[in-house]
Amino acid sequence: MSDAYSDYWDLPGGHVEEGETSDDGLVREVREEVGLELDSFESQMTTDLVLGEEKKSILFYMGEVIGEPVLSEEHTEFAWVTLEESTKYNLGVFHDVLEELFNTGYPGGIITFPIEKDLLASLDLGGYENKIDKAHITIAYVKYNEISHEDWYIALNTVIQRLGPPPQMNGKISGAYIFDASENSNNINVAVALVEIPGLKEWRIDLIAMIEAAGFELISRKKLHDNHDFTPHITLEFFENKTDIPPLRIPAQPITCPKMEIWTNNKEYTLDFVNTDGLPLI
Repeated sequence: MSDAYSDYWDLPGGHVEEGETSDDGLVREVREEVGLELDSFESQMTTDLVLGEEKKSILFYMGEVIGEPVLSEEHTEFAWVTLEESTKYNLGVFHDVLEELFNTGYPGGIITFPIEKDLLASLDLGGYENKIDKAHITIAYVKYNEISHEDWYIALNTVIQRLGPPPQMNGKISGAYIFDASENSNNINVAVALVEIPGLKEWRIDLIAMIEAAGFELISRKKLHDNHDFTPHITLEFFENKTDIPPLRIPAQPITCPKMEIWTNNKEYTLDFVNTDGLPLI
């Protein structure tokens, strides 16, 4: 909730400063206003809105964040809400924008292997096992097409079922790693736990080939570590300054990912691979 407009709720954002790109401004404003770091993001649409007595052209993004909100002095409250819940909040002109973003504009979903909470709690991730919300291994981002989101999921699931599950989803966490700020476009250092699962990289290559052959488009997400090859990992935290990174000591330890899911903005789909005996393979 904005302190300047106490009757209104708004979205994190602001003005682009001189010399900034829109992406740079987004990263800065989210960090300044709510103390969160962007894991990934992509611009969705530009629209003209009347805010107060001014008409402004506003660029909207959607993405993923890491951390816990820490509000600036400009704001007094925050809330995480679904699209349906947002109707209970006075968002003014932003209501229509959210409807369009969630129902037609959001680019797609994430194919991921989530780390179940019980397993996460049992891991030694240098204390991060108690801080991470929805830990996962991201495989790919897939763009929505013109059909409904439910039909999009069904069609994508059909393609994935043809390939079948990875050879196995039992592997190990092999240690900690820092994706250096010089490796990415947003000048952010990313602390991760590296994951080694035999055959996963090769399976992912086949998966992407099948997805693209079926007419789906992969999303080129602005990952903060988008310049390195696919490296299975669990993201732990983002650091603006490398000097702020504490020593990370993560021992080798076994890990298993029994589920494969597709995450969209407001729903998580679990993929059930079934063999000829009707038994789940993962």
